[in-house]
Amino acid sequence: MKISGIKDITYEGNSVDINLGVIFDEETMVRWNLIEPIIQVVYNTDGQIAWDYMELIDQGMIVHAFEFDEKERKQIEKYLRERHITEKIEKKL
Repeated sequence: MKISGIKDITYEGNSVDINLGVIFDEETMVRWNLIEPIIQVVYNTDGQIAWDYMELIDQGMIVHAFEFDEKERKQIEKYLRERHITEKIEKKL
């Protein structure tokens, strides 16, 4: 898995959605029938800003039953941390 960048950030009520472009290997793309996958990371902003959950989205729909392994989760967390996402959210609120 390779993260290709932040596609967009959406502020909605007490949450912030961060959509990341992602590139998977050919086997994963075929097995899960993916066309344009994105990772949606949702932060809760009610009180302290905190990571709530993440999910794989493809063509606007959740890819049910897909689970990120520990290495992928750490890669996503590191990517967002290196881009100071929490601080950026705080500045916007």
